[in-house]
Amino acid sequence: MAFTIDQLAALTAAADADLLTILDDNAAGERMKKITLADLFTYIDEKVKLTTLNAQGAAPCFAARAWVSFDGGAVPTIFGNGNFSAVSRVGAGIWDCSFEVDAPDTDYAVVATAGAENFSGRNVSIGLSDDPAHQTVGGFRLINRRQEGVTADTIRVNVAVFY
Repeated sequence: MAFTIDQLAALTAAADADLLTILDDNAAGERMKKITLADLFTYIDEKVKLTTLNAQGAAPCFAARAWVSFDGGAVPTIFGNGNFSAVSRVGAGIWDCSFEVDAPDTDYAVVATAGAENFSGRNVSIGLSDDPAHQTVGGFRLINRRQEGVTADTIRVNVAVFY
């Protein structure tokens, strides 16, 4: 049995909606089953995780709250993003990334990857600035370093933020 959003809203708004009667489809055929609203929402949550996120198992599911993919050259060009308003180049291999909607605090995790510098194949390391002042609720500073520690532009930067 499928419920519309309006039907679920009406059920949760009803003061006496402790139990629901639904059809239970199983190998034995359809039968009536009483469930609590908590069971219904747990079932919906599991179905959303499985069908939308393809996440199975008991571990909680977390989604990125912001992401961006951009050209890490002299003029950063954003290829795609969610919840980022801008990426600004501060210097070679240094970018300030600004959220469209602020994070609730500065205790978020940033995961970043960078392509090889100008297709040269050099190893690079990308991460947050060491200065905590550059990680705010409004955004953060990324620094890309070559193998010898010098900051350098790169062909593509991909970032995901979790909080």
